[in-house]
Amino acid sequence: TDMASKLLEAGLGITPPMMLVAACSVLSSAEKSSLPLEKEALLSSIISTLSNSEEYSDSHVLGTALMYRSEVRLSMQPSGTNGALEDSRRATVIVPTSEKAWRVRAQAEEIFGNKDLAIASLEKLSDVNPKFKTKINNEISRLRP
Repeated sequence: TDMASKLLEAGLGITPPMMLVAACSVLSSAEKSSLPLEKEALLSSIISTLSNSEEYSDSHVLGTALMYRSEVRLSMQPSGTNGALEDSRRATVIVPTSEKAWRVRAQAEEIFGNKDLAIASLEKLSDVNPKFKTKINNEISRLRP
């Protein structure tokens, strides 16, 4: 991430905000970790820092961290599901064009018994990326009674 920051600065004259550079570095560490509790802790630190920042409280980095934390929490079932649904909902608000955010939200909605909202999330995913429409329609059919 430090290298990317230097490349942006040298090549384009862009100086990325240090808070976002640091958040991206922690996000990278979380993605590399194989320990769910460690991942959750790293992602929580990013989320807490960026959520409390007026300037970055709706940043793409925050949305990405929320989406990944939701995914990690869902994988820690049943103990980790607390907060997974809220994270996935916030992620789709902040990054509404993220396929992965909508997929994770659909999964979370289904796990929490919100089939109609899971279907709505899958439909939104289909809007974001129509090339998976057939697969998504199969998922929707599975969820409908």
